Amino acid sequence: MALHSTYTIPNIAVSLTASATKTLILITPISVDFVISELCVSMDTGAASTSPEVDLYRVTTIGTPAGTSTTPAKSSGPDSAAAPQTGTNALTNLTAEPTAVTVIKPWFVPQSGLLLIQFPLGRETVGSLTGGAALGLRVITPAGVTPKALAYFEIEI
Repeated sequence: MALHSTYTIPNIAVSLTASATKTLILITPISVDFVISELCVSMDTGAASTSPEVDLYRVTTIGTPAGTSTTPAKSSGPDSAAAPQTGTNALTNLTAEPTAVTVIKPWFVPQSGLLLIQFPLGRETVGSLTGGAALGLRVITPAGVTPKALAYFEIEI
């Protein structure tokens, strides 16, 4: 049985205006296979009649996105305090959005303001991100909101 290490990538809450598109987390190239096991987005939805949309997307050419550089935190696995050894990095709260994306999974955030997706075994988003590819989690707002996001991913070691 192979051992897995689990990493988390949180973002800092950011205030968005109506009709905004904002990538909260962008996982940049990982040279080993990984599994996204859980995604969570919460926000102060208010009384808007239309729910915000959350997209998990893949971008094939990373270009030069701008955001806060974030090193994923290891949350479980052998030597849990160790930093990722895969060269994995992420950007959070992008200030420049990718232009060419393919949406893998879209969701609407319910009026409760919480979207929690735990992928069942065999249906996780799996892959490696090489050659400049990236995986992102973004929110599209119909009204002003303040979202926070968290992604869990696992790497077999």
